[in-house]
Amino acid sequence: MKIHNLSLVTLILSAGISMAATEKPKSEKLKDEQVSKILTTVNDGEIALANHVLSETTNPEIKKFAQHMVNDHQMNNSEARDIIAKEKIAPLDSSKSAELKTKNEQSRQKLMSMKGKELDKAYIDDQVKAHQMVLDDLNNKLIPNTHDSMLKAHLERTSKKVQEHLNHAKEIQTHLM
Repeated sequence: MKIHNLSLVTLILSAGISMAATEKPKSEKLKDEQVSKILTTVNDGEIALANHVLSETTNPEIKKFAQHMVNDHQMNNSEARDIIAKEKIAPLDSSKSAELKTKNEQSRQKLMSMKGKELDKAYIDDQVKAHQMVLDDLNNKLIPNTHDSMLKAHLERTSKKVQEHLNHAKEIQTHLM
């Protein structure tokens, strides 16, 4: 009986350890201050990338897309900063905003080493990947964690715009294949 119970305990502990090893780590619980910093970090990164591509590409479709990114992300930043000021939300760094800043810089560095069609394809591929990630973060982390009603409404509008950007980037991506 002792051997049977010991085997059962071993089995239960093994299953618990195995399940714990496969569980995703819990995501950081974000405050409005951190959400606002993430939002402006995304916008700043998109603007920097698009400005670089605008200065390098000769592809009219890529130029038009990059200019659209600059315009939309500048407008989003302006609206976000107005809400942040009005609601007295002091942007605060988080591991997510630091991660985004690093990813933005890595993307910018990678694109700076490219020219022509290679640059165009890499930029659009990056835009598809980045907008999908941001859309997922908005819908699964940022919007659900936001308490300020004005900031939350802005994020919901932003989610719709990010979906439009993603669809547009995917459309361009099919032409560049």
